[in-house]
Amino acid sequence: MEPPKNDLGQPGAKEGPVIDVIKAAVARFGISLNRAEYGPQPPTFPPLYTVIAEISADISEDVFKDGLQGAWFDPMVQSGAPLPQAEIDVQEYAA
Repeated sequence: MEPPKNDLGQPGAKEGPVIDVIKAAVARFGISLNRAEYGPQPPTFPPLYTVIAEISADISEDVFKDGLQGAWFDPMVQSGAPLPQAEIDVQEYAA
């Protein structure tokens, strides 16, 4: 099953609305986003988006999640149409 096209982000893409929200969220803490990429998207409904991101400083999962939730619904962060409701999950990833 192919993920929907022109959605919030395709696997391998390094830009998109979800990555923009991550940039805005970490900027609130004076942290920069070094790099980010959409990960594999399982064929589920509603869609699940994975972004693997590297930031310039350590931040706890809870603080990062709170920042993401705040940025997700901030109209100053959104470009274009408002983002849909989302359940945000943050997990530390070690390569």
